[in-house]
Amino acid sequence: MSKLKIRLVLVILVLFLLAEGAWIVVLRQRIKELEFGMEAFGSRASIGRRPPPPDPTALTQGKMPPHLVRLLEINKSLHREDRERYGEAVHGLYLQALVMDRGPVNPADRVNSEKALSRLIEEYPEANATAMAIADRALEAAMRRKTSDVEFYFKMLSKQKNHQGIVTDKGVEAYSSLLLYLTRNYIRDGRLEKAEELIRKIESDYSDKLVADRDQSGEPDWRPGSEIAKALRRELASAQAEPATGQRPGG
Repeated sequence: MSKLKIRLVLVILVLFLLAEGAWIVVLRQRIKELEFGMEAFGSRASIGRRPPPPDPTALTQGKMPPHLVRLLEINKSLHREDRERYGEAVHGLYLQALVMDRGPVNPADRVNSEKALSRLIEEYPEANATAMAIADRALEAAMRRKTSDVEFYFKMLSKQKNHQGIVTDKGVEAYSSLLLYLTRNYIRDGRLEKAEELIRKIESDYSDKLVADRDQSGEPDWRPGSEIAKALRRELASAQAEPATGQRPGG
């Protein structure tokens, strides 16, 4: 074999190894991202991952859980109420205001989204779409573990009673989901009085209602609010006992 052919073979081999190495780096980075996501959101968090969009064929084929079917019907009726009261303009602003599942967005898109949300709040403060857009941001903030942002949007939803019953386009009862998220975060962060306050709200407003929690696999697990509140009270009691038993680091 000539020297030229040998050099060509060596060049091809080097390029192949470099390509393989690049893929390994990408895969390792992807694994790290997945591990970080699993650690950050956790299977016990009430909000831990973005729910997939409902399968349009599942409803007609009877594959969806009955409770999810009911929630999606509520969502449709909320949009219908808005159209009847405000026309199509409010729905157009709502679509512009959404931030979830858009992937990377440039600054201009984000600015336009914020402007659309501001118009919804100013011009249609009582609209269901306004509450859905606020809930969209709250749920996004929860998945990014930005608790202060979640608190901000949660307070906005709390101002109007009808906004607390909002169901998103994916069948998520936003207010109750945010209640669980904040309660668990308050317990974990030692903000036990705030956690107690939210547990009482769950007991008073959701005891006889099904609330979507997450099971160990991260899938929705609809349980009575009273049952979830009892579990949260056990977590709260455990956190309250930690300082006395010296279990908390630095205690």
